[in-house]
Amino acid sequence: MPGVAEVVVTGGQVMQCRIIVSPDRMKAYSLTICELVSAVEQALNDDRVEPGTRERVVREMGRLRGSSTLGELVLKSPADRPIRLKDVAEVRLGAAPPHRDVSRPEDEAESPRPAVLLGMLRLRESDAERLSQELDRVLDNTRAMLPPDLSLSRRLSLELTPLVSQMADEIQQDQPPGLALQQQTSAGHGTVLVRRSPPRAGVAIVGPERAHLCKAGRDLADQLRKVPGVTDVQADSLEETPQKRFTIDRERAANLGMATSDIRTTVDVAQGGHRVGRLEEPGDGRAFDVVVSLAPEVQDDADTLQGLLLRTASGEAVALGQFVTAEAVSVPRSLYRQQMLPSIMISCEVRAGDRAQVIADIKRTVAAYPLPPGYRAEWE
Repeated sequence: MPGVAEVVVTGGQVMQCRIIVSPDRMKAYSLTICELVSAVEQALNDDRVEPGTRERVVREMGRLRGSSTLGELVLKSPADRPIRLKDVAEVRLGAAPPHRDVSRPEDEAESPRPAVLLGMLRLRESDAERLSQELDRVLDNTRAMLPPDLSLSRRLSLELTPLVSQMADEIQQDQPPGLALQQQTSAGHGTVLVRRSPPRAGVAIVGPERAHLCKAGRDLADQLRKVPGVTDVQADSLEETPQKRFTIDRERAANLGMATSDIRTTVDVAQGGHRVGRLEEPGDGRAFDVVVSLAPEVQDDADTLQGLLLRTASGEAVALGQFVTAEAVSVPRSLYRQQMLPSIMISCEVRAGDRAQVIADIKRTVAAYPLPPGYRAEWE
C-alpha cells in the first residue's frame, strides 16, 4: 500500500518439541537431569562426523528421524535392558507454552485466544486520513476471504495489550539513537498508535521497603509535573510477581564435588525448560527447538524439585535438596540491576527547548526530596 513504510508482525504460535520429564521415573532408574540432557544433545548433534566414514554410516542407521523417533533414544544401558527416553519422559510436538502476562490474575477463568498483531509504520509524508481509508478497504476485502473461525479487526481488546507492548519493543529496537516510541490509544478507531517522541529522562529510587518507594514515587511524580518543560510524567508500578527462588549451599555443593554447570542445567529444567538443540522433521524440512522441562503440574512443587537427582564427582546420585533450597516467593517487578534491590522508576518527557536547563531543574527537584536513610536516587 502506498504510504506504508513497514509492517511488523507480532504474535502467533511457535512450534516446539518438548521433552516432559517424569521426576519419579527418573529417580526409579537413578537417572539425572544432566545425563538426560547430555544424551539428547549428543543425539541432536550426531551428524558432525565427516561424510564417507564407516562411523558415519553406522550412525545414520540409528539417527533421529524427527520427534516420533526421539523417544527411542537410549539414555542408559544396564545389564538387563536399555533405558530409553520414552521410559522416563514424554515427547510432545506442539505450540510452545505462551509467556504469561504477570499483570493478569492467576485464577483467570478464560485464557486469551491466540492472535497475530500487524503493526503498520506510516511514511511521514503520507496522508494519514487517506491511508486509514485505504486500510479499511483492504481489510474489508481480506475479511471476506478468511475462514469462518478467524476474525480480522482494527479494534483491539484489552487481552491484546501485552502483544501491543511486545510489538512496540520490536519496533523500538530498529529506531536510531535519540528517538523513543510511545504507545497512544486512538479513540476514533480503537487502535493503538506508536509515535516517535524525544528521549525521556528517568530516575530510579532504590531502597529496601516497598511502602517508602511507593510514597516517594507518587510525591516525586507530582513535583516533577510542576517543573516547566516537563510533560508525561510516569511512575512504575511496584506490584509483585510470583517466582521460584533457588538458594545454593555452595560449601555443601563444593564438598560433594558438584559441577556448577550441572546445578544450573537442573535448575533451568525445574524453572520452566532448558533448550538442548533443534530437531528437523522428515519430509517437510521444518525444524523446531527441543526443550527439556518438567510437567506444569509439578513445576511449583518444592518436594519434587528438591528430589531431582544430580551426580557427584565420585559418581553417587544425590538429591538437589541436599544443597539447594527451592521456595515460592513474591518479588517486585522492578529491581535495581546492580544490587538487585527493589526500586521504582520515575520518567518524564522533556519538551523541545533548553533541554539542559530542564534536566538541571529535574535533578534539583529530586535532590531536594527528603529520602529516608538507606534510599538513594540513581539516574538512568
